[in-house]
Amino acid sequence: MDNIEYDILYASDQTPQLVDSYIKLISTNEYGLEDKGIVEVRLDDRIHPWVVKFHPNEDEMEIIHRVYSQRTFIERNKRRGLLVVVHGLCTNAQWLSNLIPACNKQGWIVAPFIYDNPGTLLFSSDKRARVVEDFRNWIYALYRKYNLDNISIVSHSFGTYIITKYIEGFKHEEYLPVKIESLILTGGIINSSYDWHKNMPYKVGRVLNIVARGDDAVKYMPKANWKKLVGMDNLFGQCAIKGFDNQSDKVVNRPLEILTHTNIFKDDFIEQIMLPYLNVNNGIGTKEALIAIRNK
Repeated sequence: MDNIEYDILYASDQTPQLVDSYIKLISTNEYGLEDKGIVEVRLDDRIHPWVVKFHPNEDEMEIIHRVYSQRTFIERNKRRGLLVVVHGLCTNAQWLSNLIPACNKQGWIVAPFIYDNPGTLLFSSDKRARVVEDFRNWIYALYRKYNLDNISIVSHSFGTYIITKYIEGFKHEEYLPVKIESLILTGGIINSSYDWHKNMPYKVGRVLNIVARGDDAVKYMPKANWKKLVGMDNLFGQCAIKGFDNQSDKVVNRPLEILTHTNIFKDDFIEQIMLPYLNVNNGIGTKEALIAIRNK
């Protein structure tokens, strides 16, 4: 039961008049009529149903109303976690204007990674390495600053390469310095044969790959092994069109025929697909990693 405010009062059955007074208070509407339903939940079969025996008069109700109204409130603004957003090439990521307010409303701290993004990055290994190194420093600084365990990532186009290359940079380590709970790839340019399962559960919890067969940009990504001859990385591919070969309950290809390379981040996708996926899987990687450690 998420994003619901709870008003919790504690009272002992050793003070039955106080309990009866509060029952009358919260069952009375603004017009003074007792027409609000009260549900009793008994947590133990040995507990007998509560029987109201005390009926406060108007003066007593005024006192209990003042006590109730002048309580001290403790508000907790607990965030779901940090949502890192990584855009693609040759863009100012205008879609962030839709994404950030929607994510903030549902309790995420949104942090977009901004980098110099000319199209020549596709053909320069040195420039790509600098961007990945900048991302490495940036995300670790965020992790230290906000002290959040739950970090998820949404990436688009070249952003999917930055994230995957960052993870590959620690491929010989059992853990990532910054664990990723959920990773959403959109307009992905990663090789379809890439094995995400090798990163689970200690580095990545879940992967959702959005498949858009009408992607008018990814279709130009080279398919052959001669990519390196033009300065491209063998990690490049067409996962946005072909999906990943090793799909499972943890690595999901989700086809959306309506999508192209540039029309993804609209309200329907953000609110009905992206955010529900992030919310329901929040913390799942950490949970499964702890279970795996205990079972070793």
